[in-house]
Amino acid sequence: MQTLSTEDLLTELAFRLNQNRTADVQLRIQSLEEEVYRLGKLLREAENGKSQFLSNVRNEVNNPLAAIIGLAASITGLTSEEKIRHMSMLVEKQAADLNFQMCNIIKAAEIEAGELVKNPSLADIESLIQSQLQRLRHRIENAGVSIEVTIEDQLTFRTDANILEIICINLIANAIEYCGRQKIVMVAARRHMRLLRISVRDFGTGIEPQVHAELFQRFQQGETGLRKSHAGHGLGLCLVKELVTQLDGRVEIHSTPGQGTMINIFIPELEAGICDSQLSFGNELLFTDGEAF
Repeated sequence: MQTLSTEDLLTELAFRLNQNRTADVQLRIQSLEEEVYRLGKLLREAENGKSQFLSNVRNEVNNPLAAIIGLAASITGLTSEEKIRHMSMLVEKQAADLNFQMCNIIKAAEIEAGELVKNPSLADIESLIQSQLQRLRHRIENAGVSIEVTIEDQLTFRTDANILEIICINLIANAIEYCGRQKIVMVAARRHMRLLRISVRDFGTGIEPQVHAELFQRFQQGETGLRKSHAGHGLGLCLVKELVTQLDGRVEIHSTPGQGTMINIFIPELEAGICDSQLSFGNELLFTDGEAF
């Protein structure tokens, strides 16, 4: 057996080290290429999603805005009080839809910019939910939906009432849109220790289990374009998920094809802060125990 000289051993060692180094570099390059491909795919999906979102927003904002302008122009030429009343109701409906969409867009922009601030207030949950049903009354009437509300007696909860209003109105609006032939939407709220649970259930077509996670993805919606059979811009449930997360809560979805969908939110009670108040828009606790009118 031939014995290698010291010089040959060093040469062999250098060769093997170089091979190992080359293999390591190749692995790193491959890993970086895979990461670049993954990030590129995510970027393309985000761009496609935003394009789809902007297309939907264009329709959801332009349509009611054009209707408001047209109806307002028509009202000025009317003389019949009945016609004026009817046209005014149509203007109110279109304005309410536009306000609903713009509130969602603005709140989503606040989250995106990291500018969402929580303002604790002691909220009357029944008043809060009823105020959102009032805001949605045109949709409820047009869809012919019956709303069944079950709320724990005298339920008050310290949270950000404005955020909770947006969560509730989006959950209810989504259920109205997909309520199915039974035309029933069930809304329930109760307190468990320091958690508030709000449930919204419809009896529509339901959702396949593998699609559940996609419901809360940003800019996602099953249909796009001018021929969509359902209104909206695909932001509502995503906004619900993000706002519940901002309140340190969680969202659960239970849905079976052909049997409908129930979405539950669980949020913890906020600690009282310096700006803590007992009043919120559309949700006022005017009197405390012992106070007289």
